Amino acid sequence: MHPIFTELGSVFLKPASEQLERERREGLRQHRMALDETHIHPYAICETPPFISAPPIHGDT
Repeated sequence: MHPIFTELGSVFLKPASEQLERERREGLRQHRMALDETHIHPYAICETPPFISAPPIHGDT
């Protein structure tokens, strides 16, 4: 397995500065949640860059 797919606890997507400014200006309260393996795995399959097809390192399979 390529190191990009090693185990992650969770990931947060960083909002754009424009989004943060709008939330501040308009008094919006945005709920942000961690993306767990259920959310990350399908995204990783669809968005894996081509260089990931390189052979595994450290004998991982």
